[in-house]
Amino acid sequence: MKIKIGKKKIAVAIIAVLSIFAIYQLFFAKKQETFNYEEVKKTNVSQEVSVSGKIKKGEDLGLNFNTSGKLKQIYVKVGDDVEEGQKLAELDSSQLFIQLQSANAQLKTAKIGSEKLLAGASQEDIVLTRTAFQNTQSSYQSAQQKYIDTKNLADTTLDNLYRSSLNSLTDSILETYNSLIFLQGSLYAADSRDLAEARTEIEKVDQYYQDGKKYLEQAQVSSTAANIDLAVEKTKEALEVSRDSSAKIRNFWETRSSATAAQKTSLDTHQGYLNVSLSGVVSIQNNIALAKNTNQSNIDTAWSAVILAQGQMDIAQENLNKLLASPRQEDIDLAAAQVAQAQAQANLLSHQINESTIKSPVKGKISQISKKEGEQIQGAMASQDFIVLIPKEPFQVEVNIPEVDIGQVSLEDSCRIDLDAFSEEQFSGKVIKIDPAETVIAGVVYYKTTISLNSEDPKIRPGMTANVIVVTESKENVLTIPQRAIFEKDGKKFVRIVEGENLKEIEIQSGLKGVQGEVEIISGLKEGDKVVTFLKTN
Repeated sequence: MKIKIGKKKIAVAIIAVLSIFAIYQLFFAKKQETFNYEEVKKTNVSQEVSVSGKIKKGEDLGLNFNTSGKLKQIYVKVGDDVEEGQKLAELDSSQLFIQLQSANAQLKTAKIGSEKLLAGASQEDIVLTRTAFQNTQSSYQSAQQKYIDTKNLADTTLDNLYRSSLNSLTDSILETYNSLIFLQGSLYAADSRDLAEARTEIEKVDQYYQDGKKYLEQAQVSSTAANIDLAVEKTKEALEVSRDSSAKIRNFWETRSSATAAQKTSLDTHQGYLNVSLSGVVSIQNNIALAKNTNQSNIDTAWSAVILAQGQMDIAQENLNKLLASPRQEDIDLAAAQVAQAQAQANLLSHQINESTIKSPVKGKISQISKKEGEQIQGAMASQDFIVLIPKEPFQVEVNIPEVDIGQVSLEDSCRIDLDAFSEEQFSGKVIKIDPAETVIAGVVYYKTTISLNSEDPKIRPGMTANVIVVTESKENVLTIPQRAIFEKDGKKFVRIVEGENLKEIEIQSGLKGVQGEVEIISGLKEGDKVVTFLKTN
């Protein structure tokens, strides 16, 4: 049996299949990355400045120091013929040499520190630091135990003092009772005129005795520090009241009463007992206060030792953790920055030492020397040339180098020179003079620079157009990658390298940028690494 399917249904089915495939590709299919890469290789890198100028007849060259200082020695005299590179004069640079030695020492220290950081701690350092940590642990445990012992001793000492105080309080409150009984028994022996006043004093003594007895009994039942302190205070009050009231009654008997001599003598005896007991209770109170203060001082001292030992242990633990941990990236960056800073200082001093010597930029004859040895030199700011040299080479190129490029150009930088008149031939030369004052052309700042030709070719004529490439810096046999492989993230430079089927981001440090788009790699990559130069995600 034949089944007929309509064309419209077939078209709908095809559209449905295509839609499903498109959705799968859009949301579920694995995205493919297309990339190009180049290998890290060692090449020569040079930085160049291109300018144009005109050939002119060689002119007298005025030579000056770029720095100021005391003129140490002049090696030539007027009329002398000199060779290219010959030393003509130099400043006293002894202090610069001393500073350079110090800078080199700091550079060496910074490099050692950086290398040590990257290498990690030695086994010996780890053992020493771990031992130091264990020692602080022992000290901390000892301090803790001493604190516990001090606290226990303080509690025991105070507890014993309180217990012994209870016995003394019992005797003291008994003296109050004996005095009270005597006074109550002698009340009616007094003259009737004193009866009311004496009774008032005796009632007061009885009241304070009862209070003291009550608090003492509470302390005997529950011998807490608070109860004993309160019992001591109440006993002291009872004794003081008994003493004072007895003294008043004795005064009554002495002046107005018919009390017998024997009664007076007995009352005096009781008063003596009361004073002795009162002194004992005051001593108890003072001894307890002194013990509390001494104990608290000892406990505070022991606790301070615990806190100190704990701080020392925490520091030792942190030192050990740092030693065992891998160096942090910020520490690595800091160490690298310290090395770079020390290197820059050493380079600066080396440059200043080189600047303290004048060498002849070309062959020629000395026509003028304006200073004598020992005189002070003003350097580039001098109004008169120190040495005037008549060049032997007949031709020079005078160019104007823009402000943005002049910082890269230095005296004696080598140059490649193309003359429009001789397109098939290339000449060489070098920078022999850079005017310190600017030249403004059409609102743009330039610096007039003189370049000496190394050739005496008779074909060269004044006025010819010269295209000059000044090689401002060059390095040989260094690791390089294309500039387009580098990208920045969070202020740092990265590249992507190929590892199997995956791409991995690597942080790098770059150096000199070449004229062909190549960049020197200082750290982060090795020769043969594959760096991505183009990446597209499908």
